[in-house]
Amino acid sequence: MIKKEVLESQVKALKRENSLLRFALDQIHEGIIITDRDDRIVLYNVCAEETEGMSRRDMLGRKEEEAYGFIPGYDFDQLFTKKVKAEGKPMLNVYHEYSLPHGNKTAIIFDVRPYYEDHEVAAVCTIGRNVNQIKDFIVDTLETNQKNSDAAKNTNGAKYYFDDIIGESAPMKELIGKAKQFAKRESPILLYGETGTGKELMASSIHNRSLFAAGPFVAVNCAAIPETLLESILFGVSKGSYTGAVEGPGLFEQANGGTLFLDEINSMPLSLQPKLLRAIQEKSVRRVGGNQEIPIHCRIISAVNQDPRTVLGTGVIRDDLFFRLATIELKIPPLRERKEDIEYLVWTFIRKYNIKFGLFVEEISPELMDILNRYDWPGNIRELENMVESSLNLVTPRERTLKARHLSDYFSERFARIHRGQPFASREQLQQQLQNYEKSLYEKVLKDHAYNIPAIAKEFGVSRQSVYGHLRKLGIDITRKDL
Repeated sequence: MIKKEVLESQVKALKRENSLLRFALDQIHEGIIITDRDDRIVLYNVCAEETEGMSRRDMLGRKEEEAYGFIPGYDFDQLFTKKVKAEGKPMLNVYHEYSLPHGNKTAIIFDVRPYYEDHEVAAVCTIGRNVNQIKDFIVDTLETNQKNSDAAKNTNGAKYYFDDIIGESAPMKELIGKAKQFAKRESPILLYGETGTGKELMASSIHNRSLFAAGPFVAVNCAAIPETLLESILFGVSKGSYTGAVEGPGLFEQANGGTLFLDEINSMPLSLQPKLLRAIQEKSVRRVGGNQEIPIHCRIISAVNQDPRTVLGTGVIRDDLFFRLATIELKIPPLRERKEDIEYLVWTFIRKYNIKFGLFVEEISPELMDILNRYDWPGNIRELENMVESSLNLVTPRERTLKARHLSDYFSERFARIHRGQPFASREQLQQQLQNYEKSLYEKVLKDHAYNIPAIAKEFGVSRQSVYGHLRKLGIDITRKDL
């Protein structure tokens, strides 16, 4: 006879095993639904909830036809579950579309397998993956491969990943979360933010987390290319289109299968914008001087350095092109709106230039950190990095602390000049300024009273000893008559 303690131990082990198995089923990326002999749902995992938008609590214990019966046109149980149960044969790698309770449709690729007990079908297990979730899985796999493959990093042109974006502030965490979600889709994205906020870094990160990650990342600054050349650079050139023309593909063709990043899109000539709009809508380009339509398939990410609402209706960019480019908008906040990130960024740049310059800086003086936090950073992250690099050029190999005295003349003057019209000053500097001001007041009082100390003491309501003490403290020579 089995002892009670042994039996309890076995029951406990079985419960633990059952709990672990259910936990594991909830972690996988496939939806799993199991029905028993009576067609009742006995297992409905988390992925199934996410795919169908229904709660496990509402599904378990109900018959399949009852749980899904309210959905118009639902026939999965008849086509698959009951068929497998009756025939005892699995149905594998099947594609099926069906409606969801909230009116949307979903598509899954699934296997339906019979489960046998005593040579009879005791349950039917359906394992399926939402087609959109398959895309997400592919995106995650591509990004991981890109990160871990030096060869991939060197060939696709996109150097940055979301892990490279430094941001612990709430605005940046929200931005990165949205960007990761949008990256998995194919819709055009418009980035907007001030100069130096890191728009290309964001575009590169989006590319490396997208279905286009294995393809090229091609970036062009529309403001940096003369109007006469931009069309041929974007769309390519056909042989003989003009004297001396050399046939070649444009950036659209070069970005085929990848991402084309159009920076400062608001600088593109109006005359060229209809051709860009057509290329995006028709997914094809025609080279300059050519008549052949060349199919292209790439994602478009564009950027402007101002609020896009200020661009509309100004004639700078066509409204129809803007709305096509701005299917998704992402604002990259300026550094002054996320000052919690300044210290993280500073340390990132210090580590970078420590290695580059062979330095060992391991501290930042509170005085300098205070200055950096009070400054508004009109040049944003690019300006901050420039400040760190220039300051570290003034650090000696023996120094371990970055201080305000390491600031270049340019940044010292800029910090003193820009911040709501008030100069920056350390505590020591403020004390010195106060002492200088107090000294000038005493010198004026001495001169006005012809150095009559008793008269000065009477006017200020203090003792003569107190006046003498202040004069000594301020370093004022009372024997001078030329103050």
